[in-house]
Amino acid sequence: MRKTSNLSDSRLKGLVKKMRECGEILFLKGLVDTRSGNASVRIGDKILIKKTGSSMPFLSQKDVILLPLYRETEEDIIASSDLKLHRMIYIEAERKNKDISAVLHCHMPEAVSLSFFFDKIIPEDYESKLFIKEINFSDYERVPEFIAEFKICVVKGHGVFCGGKDFDEALFITLMAHNSLRIFMMNTILRKIIS
Repeated sequence: MRKTSNLSDSRLKGLVKKMRECGEILFLKGLVDTRSGNASVRIGDKILIKKTGSSMPFLSQKDVILLPLYRETEEDIIASSDLKLHRMIYIEAERKNKDISAVLHCHMPEAVSLSFFFDKIIPEDYESKLFIKEINFSDYERVPEFIAEFKICVVKGHGVFCGGKDFDEALFITLMAHNSLRIFMMNTILRKIIS
């Protein structure tokens, strides 16, 4: 496999399997379609990332590429269109001494919808308050800063980026935000009806 030569085959298979599992869950929840969303994992001074146009829920080894973290290459063009942002997230987390080693991106409908009306939401439900302090809605430039601080950021009009120490944590934060934002939307509607 090209550009994954310094990863053991078993480790590569394990990471691709975990990416695909995350993709399957996000797909079943309606948070990605067959070609949207992306995922990456930091491996030292490299980044393993989904290729552009590949399917998250059907990911295989041919659908990922290993690239340098700190510099661009000619092969960047076949990686996810969000490669630059993934790199910036890992570099900012490192700068702030935060443990972000995996990033998931999806197009959560409620997050995209709310991003047109809000700059920040504080979760209202008990469960989310324990794990997510705030959800910021921002442009691309501030995403790394918010991921390093809160592990989540919504790009206005686009979608959600979540980071974690591994894919399990990034997925947990993604799904927690999905539930929390649905509750927020329902609460907003109910307040208007009841008041």
